[in-house]
Amino acid sequence: MALVKIIVEHPLPQLDEDLSYIEIEETDEGSGYDEEEVKCQLFSLLEVQPEFLSLDYIKDSSPPIIFVSLSFNRLGRNEIQMKNRLSSYLKQVQEYEDERLQIKANNLIPHDRLIGVLSSLPEDVNTRDYPKFLNTDEDERRVLQELLKWFKHDFFTWMNNAPCENCGSKETKSTGMAPPSGEDKKWGASRVETYFCSKCSHVTRFPRYNKTEKLLESRKGRCGEWANCFCLILRSMGFPTRYVIDFTDHVWSEVWLKHSQRYVHLDSCEAKLDGPLLYEAGWGKKLNYTFSISVEDGITDTIWRYTRKWDDVKTRRTMVNEDFLTTLIELLNNKHVSKEPHSKARMREDMEKEELNNFKEQHMTNSSSKNEREVNEEEKDGRLSGDKEWRRARGELGEKN
Repeated sequence: MALVKIIVEHPLPQLDEDLSYIEIEETDEGSGYDEEEVKCQLFSLLEVQPEFLSLDYIKDSSPPIIFVSLSFNRLGRNEIQMKNRLSSYLKQVQEYEDERLQIKANNLIPHDRLIGVLSSLPEDVNTRDYPKFLNTDEDERRVLQELLKWFKHDFFTWMNNAPCENCGSKETKSTGMAPPSGEDKKWGASRVETYFCSKCSHVTRFPRYNKTEKLLESRKGRCGEWANCFCLILRSMGFPTRYVIDFTDHVWSEVWLKHSQRYVHLDSCEAKLDGPLLYEAGWGKKLNYTFSISVEDGITDTIWRYTRKWDDVKTRRTMVNEDFLTTLIELLNNKHVSKEPHSKARMREDMEKEELNNFKEQHMTNSSSKNEREVNEEEKDGRLSGDKEWRRARGELGEKN
């Protein structure tokens, strides 16, 4: 047996000095060691799945050293896909913190209209920091509800089939996809839909832009474009904001309410505020994974906010192992997010953990009792955005529709 020092590289969890030495059994006449056995020891110390770890053994030092670093090289296809998707969303939300884009977005907001819904006019209005002058939970909700109405009815447009850009006819039919141009790629459009006009035979291209600056100009798309642009607008107003991705094909936003001290759901496509059970109870979605993502807070698995049917949901969470997913989120957050102790981000994280744990406990102890979370009337609504036949084909009309 040989005593070796463990040096753990960022973003892996760091070991206290008294835990940084382990004994290993050398092999091959002292020139090697059992890597899998060492990874098992490290798993108990770091609580990181072995497949994430890469080891570099330096025998000639005194004592010998094993450098431990993060590696994604041994992951399977599903694990790599999950890592890549979550990493891409972390990159996407960085746009919302761009000062230039925030100013551009903020200048488009009808601030007089929003402030006009308040119970009393504030003395000191800073349109870049709404939470500072909104004095009650009711005022926060009034402003956000009015913002949703403006965004849905006056600012952004839902795109079913693209209308003909030549004659303006809406009688167009999808003909598939076209390769993106250089200009399309500049604005994040890796997909370009094409539509044939039955009146003038013109083919109209519809690039699916993913850059918020372009979306402030084009102001059209489906849920991805809507939520992306809406998140930038919320951040430009000073609200802590998260982009929420649902792996069953929808996206929306969350905002931290200062007076409620919690994150609430906002869906700009539906103009819905604080109705997290809408998708399961109203649309009839079979949820599996939902993640809330921001630069300040990183990635949070928020499925418990959006379901009352965990026993059903967990049967559909088969893409990756749950321990793997927990570790992956921790590692990506350690790599990309810096939460100082006692910071607002850390405070939000602690309070949200308590809220989500309460949802878990309610399910475990009261899943068949009168204490189960109730569905409000608005959460019983079926989907409103999109062509009715499209919604029907997706099974999202709901019982009310």
